[in-house]
Amino acid sequence: MQGLTHEEVIERTNDGRVNKDPETTSRSTWQIVYANVLTQ
Repeated sequence: MQGLTHEEVIERTNDGRVNKDPETTSRSTWQIVYANVLTQ
């Protein structure tokens, strides 16, 4: 199995066909701990 060529990577990037992490919409670990332990 072979990976993409440099040209294929550029083409896919220009087309927007890339893996991107979505913006974090969840709470941080500290926010969860605070909500569940410190406010009870």
